[in-house]
Amino acid sequence: MPKSAEQNRIARDSRRDQILDSALKAFSVKGLGATKISDIAQEASISQGLLYRYFKSKDEIFAELIRGAFERMNLAANELTALPLPANEKIRTAILQLLQDIESNEDFPRYVLLIAQSGISDSVPDGVKKIIEENAEIPYKAMAKIFADGQCEGTVKDYEPEEIAVLFWITIKGLAMHKAALGPGYVSPNPQMILDNFLK
Repeated sequence: MPKSAEQNRIARDSRRDQILDSALKAFSVKGLGATKISDIAQEASISQGLLYRYFKSKDEIFAELIRGAFERMNLAANELTALPLPANEKIRTAILQLLQDIESNEDFPRYVLLIAQSGISDSVPDGVKKIIEENAEIPYKAMAKIFADGQCEGTVKDYEPEEIAVLFWITIKGLAMHKAALGPGYVSPNPQMILDNFLK
């Protein structure tokens, strides 16, 4: 019996996700410059010819990974901002969730590495640079607003909200990269240690 249009779409989407997952692993280990299409195809256990049916180049794959990472990150930041909670509870929620993601989601540290590489590499395509320019500040601004709200509520320490947001994301990204380097040996710090940097 021939597959239905819906079954074909599901199969295509699944294959596409498989390619992106494999590319994320390859890029996070080798970087954009050293990763070849053949590396991605090998990681995905498919032929290069089949891979090219889904993506025109490794740059297109890389751009899609960066775009998807920022879409998820920015959605989460905006959802956090909109939660009907006091600012200190939003901060606590964010830290607990991010630490859980670092520990249990192998892709999260890889995405952090990918975005960090993109920010300092000269070999990043212009399209990726544009994605970064348009999106990079959104999570920082979301957290700065939450910290400013917390200062109004009297629960957040009295530093510049933008500077606290930078410290927040440096801490999270540093832990994510530490997890990427250590692998299964990584253990998250006590969340209260991190919260003490921000809350009164």
